[in-house]
Amino acid sequence: MESHWTILLDFDGTVSEPVELLQQYVEALTGQFRQNHGGDVEDWRAVTYDMLKTLTEEFQDYFVSQPTAPYNSYMARLYARSTEIVYASQSLPLPEDAVGFARRTQKQALQQCNATYPGVTEWLPYLLSQGHTLHMASGQESGFLQGAMQGASLEHLPTRWYGPDLIDCAKESPEYYRRIFQDLGVSPTNVVVLDDLPVALLWAQELGAKTVQAHFDPNISLTRVSGVSAVMTDWTQLPEILATLVY
Repeated sequence: MESHWTILLDFDGTVSEPVELLQQYVEALTGQFRQNHGGDVEDWRAVTYDMLKTLTEEFQDYFVSQPTAPYNSYMARLYARSTEIVYASQSLPLPEDAVGFARRTQKQALQQCNATYPGVTEWLPYLLSQGHTLHMASGQESGFLQGAMQGASLEHLPTRWYGPDLIDCAKESPEYYRRIFQDLGVSPTNVVVLDDLPVALLWAQELGAKTVQAHFDPNISLTRVSGVSAVMTDWTQLPEILATLVY
């Protein structure tokens, strides 16, 4: 009897190539800022890169030491800071509702981007047609994921968008997956986690989920995670991998 799995899909490094997406995203943001305010495109591009780098580092510093700290309140402050950094650099007045402005701007920019790996647009619909259930499970927020998947014309495929904001927990410990399983009301033994990040795969395994390790960049050495059901180097391999798994 064929098994129908609940599949948790990571985004960066699994569905989408992160370096290419970052470049597209910065260009899209730069275009929005320049259209709204004029100015030099290189200045806008530089401040956008610097803002993203600064906030990424701050995020990592904060949650590595306290991985289960409340996520949503921290991210509201982070979004506000993103707007403040960019607008202060250009000596412009802050938009009203800096948090809402940052979220809207982010989503609009991501809707112009698409850095999905070859095969994603063909094989995700196929998995649904075979009776599997797809949810996103990423360190990126649900709004980010929805914008990015809209850019790739894939927003109709996942059912849930985990997004640490949906469970108020960063993707920095096993608690992230524990809260997802609880929210979905599923047993981890019925779940396949597809991710490129070794530590995330170990967290999912710790709770009893099956794991598939994504590895799409041949220029990066593979560190195979002990316990994974398979390493996927091409999206065409996933249906066959799933067919070999049993509850």
